Amino acid sequence: MLFDTGHHTTKTFHSPLAQRSMRFLRRIGCALIVAGVFSLLCRPVSAISPSGNNIGRIAAADTVVINEINYNSHEDYESMDWVELYNAGATDVDLTGWTYSDADDDHVFAFPDGTILKSGEYLVAAQEIASFSVIHPSVSNAVGDAGFGLAGGGELVRIFDASGAIVDSLTYDDSAPWPEEADGDGYTLALTDPTCDNHLPECWSASAQMNGTPGAPNFPQSDETCPRPAEIEAIPATIITAEQVESGAATLQQFVLAYFEYALKISASPLSAGYLGCLLTHEGPWNYGSTYIATTTTSGTLALHGQDVLLTGGVVDSTMLETISAAAAMSQAGGAFEFMGDDGYAVTYFNPDGSAGILVAGLDIQASHVTEVAVAPGDPPAVTARDVVDRESLKAFVNGAADYAQALYDEEGYDAGLRVKRVFRDTTGYWRHGPTYLFIMDRTGYTYFHGAFPEKYELQAPTETLTDAVTGELILPQIIAAAASSEEGGFVTYHFDNPDDDSDSADIPKVTFAREYEFNFTLPNGAEATNVFIMGAGIYEDEVTSVEPVDEEIPAAFALEQNYPNPFNPSTTIEFSLERAQAITLTVYDVLGREVRVLADGVQPAGRYSVSFDGAGLAGGTYLYALRTGQHVSVKKMILLK
Repeated sequence: MLFDTGHHTTKTFHSPLAQRSMRFLRRIGCALIVAGVFSLLCRPVSAISPSGNNIGRIAAADTVVINEINYNSHEDYESMDWVELYNAGATDVDLTGWTYSDADDDHVFAFPDGTILKSGEYLVAAQEIASFSVIHPSVSNAVGDAGFGLAGGGELVRIFDASGAIVDSLTYDDSAPWPEEADGDGYTLALTDPTCDNHLPECWSASAQMNGTPGAPNFPQSDETCPRPAEIEAIPATIITAEQVESGAATLQQFVLAYFEYALKISASPLSAGYLGCLLTHEGPWNYGSTYIATTTTSGTLALHGQDVLLTGGVVDSTMLETISAAAAMSQAGGAFEFMGDDGYAVTYFNPDGSAGILVAGLDIQASHVTEVAVAPGDPPAVTARDVVDRESLKAFVNGAADYAQALYDEEGYDAGLRVKRVFRDTTGYWRHGPTYLFIMDRTGYTYFHGAFPEKYELQAPTETLTDAVTGELILPQIIAAAASSEEGGFVTYHFDNPDDDSDSADIPKVTFAREYEFNFTLPNGAEATNVFIMGAGIYEDEVTSVEPVDEEIPAAFALEQNYPNPFNPSTTIEFSLERAQAITLTVYDVLGREVRVLADGVQPAGRYSVSFDGAGLAGGTYLYALRTGQHVSVKKMILLK
């Protein structure tokens, strides 16, 4: 990138922006740049009976609103009734002592002690959590059992805080001007905007999809390249942009310091790293033309390249490193430089472990400037990618990868996190083979690492784009929910045609295991800190279980039969009928709605079928089994005796 040096050689800082920036540049590094796999961010009920049919909100708690209501499910999707809350404020809310009620003062549900509704997040209060989870298995932010439902002909819904004061309440109806599709047609009442007065029927609409969007935005915006999490402050309209630098309207110094100021402002949010990383690597305020941001370690390892993520982990040549290092050392706020006719600006920041990194803007770093460094993979893990053949080995493989990465970081520090990327992508190594590879993301779906297609997915959030070819449901939200479903993580089965594999088709089920991990590191001041990320991997499954035809009869309608024998010990038979060929999933859940076993998953011709379920090794009690197709969901209960 060539510039008129008159615009980019200033080394003294007298503007208010520059003066503020110099004061904090030394303490913000790890929160600003999504550099390696693990340089994420440094950061460190008693029920009160309600009384009176109060309508309205109290100003002190105006951030928590009733956002979605399911009061009459479709007969094929019986999730029972539920209400969704949304925290539209800037601070988290402790729901300890809070209650949910309808018009009957005897109907009171106390939110579990310690329930935190974070800023910008959702929580569902379900009439029966098991029924809700069968219809919405990917939704983890739900509590229950409330024990009471909502009237189909209109109802008062109320939320009270720990003092018994009304927080939010409204009375809906099942007829115009209220949306009538929510009354048994498979849709929910969905607030069009959390800031709209939810007492007014014009602020409500039928949900954007069948069965609603519990635990997620009612009407998500999927056209943004880098969706901004609700809790993160918007980029100021006055921000100095890369386009202004390209046109000569701003200097690189102003550009870099303005970026740091915004990044610091949002750094307290654990979601800011993925969001910033996406912005840095896509055309926008900090990436335009040949002006973009890159970061390196002091030894020259590229941590982030704004226009070519494949170069990360490589080492820049010594002459370039010497030039940018000298510029970064000019002052606390860095300095300008010139390299082979290219003007640039460099500044020092700090990584989570206290080691220094260098941010560079203006310098166009090409592949010819970067050398790949071979990384010794170390001893083989107990389960390599080649060893993954089923769910048990898949889970062990992912857990082994997390242990390996943490141990390498503990031993070698921040630089090791960058090298792990190349180790995990090596097709001749331990961690990638065929369709089995690793990924790392945050809770919103922003992907920090992708073992197979980094240029397609890294520092992006394909949450609203990747859908199940059979059910039409979004895949990533299910994976994120499975990761948080328990301390041990969880599995998700879906159908997706991998466009990069000619032998693949949507008929072949994919299974992903994902789990949340705590990554521990030391801050520059010596304090211990923890960050949470999601790691996972997947495999193809040609067939989940044996589905046997009962006879050659073509049934007239879809049906799921009661299992027999019931109660049973240890095995039972489940029969179902399909009036036409279609994709089906037959899944067993426990009473809390947690997936126990997938009995069938794939396309079946029209006919009557039977599947055997063996409960050996399971605890005695009540279980649910659900048969899903693109048009139907049917659920029944069975009892395992021990």
